[in-house]
Amino acid sequence: MGSKADLPRLEKFVMDQAMDRDLALRALDLIKPFFTDADAGIYPLAVKDYVDAASARDAIAGAVGAPISALIAVSASATPGEDEDLMPPSGMIKGLPMFFLENQRPLLVKLLGEELFEQLVLTQYECLGEAIVQNLQQYHAALFGQLDQNMVLTLPFMPQVPIFYLLGYAIAGDGDSVDRLEPLIKLLPHAIPVGEYLEQPGEWLLLMG
Repeated sequence: MGSKADLPRLEKFVMDQAMDRDLALRALDLIKPFFTDADAGIYPLAVKDYVDAASARDAIAGAVGAPISALIAVSASATPGEDEDLMPPSGMIKGLPMFFLENQRPLLVKLLGEELFEQLVLTQYECLGEAIVQNLQQYHAALFGQLDQNMVLTLPFMPQVPIFYLLGYAIAGDGDSVDRLEPLIKLLPHAIPVGEYLEQPGEWLLLMG
């Protein structure tokens, strides 16, 4: 049995801290599909043709603030020996969380203050992040059996990083940053941007079903 998500607790925390209640309510509404899947114990990813590549590129580029020239789709259901790309070793990829850590963490800490930033880290993880991690690992167990140890540890956390920053910016009343992250948040239930190929700047790995 996976961890249970707790939307009421997260809503209370966000609304109690929010500078702009309407913006906070909008951000909370954007992440409700993650709670629906979390409560069902699933994290279903879409098949490749479901996601528009141009829209996905724009969503990722807008969120991380870096140009994207191409998306390389990898199927979570692919198996070795199939005529399909498999997940590359983690050492070939600059993961999605690193873009937020390097480019956005200092700003959000400045907006929220260190104490509230850390409180949000813990609350978001306990209310949603832990369920996402467990459901990704369980629902796509075959994929995780093929990954190197570093990717096993980091991949399950990739969806919750943008969710965390969305909520942080919403609490701080930063509507422009919420606008910038919204397309990525809408993409994440269907496809996970894993990161950029280190030797091919601008080319991103996109995990799908």
